[in-house]
Amino acid sequence: MANKIIHTIVDQIKKCKCFSLIIDFTPDITHIDQLSFIVRYKYEGIPIKRFIQFIPSCGHKANDMKKAVLDRLESLDININDCRDQAYDTANNMSGHYNGLQAKIKELNPLAVYRPCAAHSLNLVGTHAVRCSNEAAQFFPRSESKGLKRLLGTRWSSRDDACVSLNDSWDEILKTLSLLENYHNEPAETRKEVSGLRKKFEKFETTFMAIF
Repeated sequence: MANKIIHTIVDQIKKCKCFSLIIDFTPDITHIDQLSFIVRYKYEGIPIKRFIQFIPSCGHKANDMKKAVLDRLESLDININDCRDQAYDTANNMSGHYNGLQAKIKELNPLAVYRPCAAHSLNLVGTHAVRCSNEAAQFFPRSESKGLKRLLGTRWSSRDDACVSLNDSWDEILKTLSLLENYHNEPAETRKEVSGLRKKFEKFETTFMAIF
């Protein structure tokens, strides 16, 4: 099934001739970085974005990423010379004018224009804007330390820490559970589990045990 889908995507790219590359690193559940390989193209007048695959542990150096990208394109029988756009984040190994991935691709295909990821750029704007405000700069470090605590088997005091953080966030937790319970894009099994948690939270026994 997966091979058939990839084959269809490749056929569409070849028919429209030109395509864009979108590359980003995404950590998996074990915190190992994987290279997300995505293509974008216009097929029958409609812009289409397709995920191709995760490329595991290819390395963070521009030459390593270049090799991973070119190897994958070659395996799909897609010509890098048909690439007209590159979209990556603004990290130096991606965006570097001389030694970044975009520069390496441009050496092979000068028509592959590099466009920085708009979402990443906007995030940097927000980060730097917040640093200009003393109130915000003092607020965010404090807010990062807040949250529910885990129970640690080697520390009996962790149970008290967990209860304190639970009580401090009680109303927010209930609101969040209610929102998730009514969020129809969540799987039915998840909403069922959330509903059970919300009902548990609303019981007097749960409130009593959390406080005392």
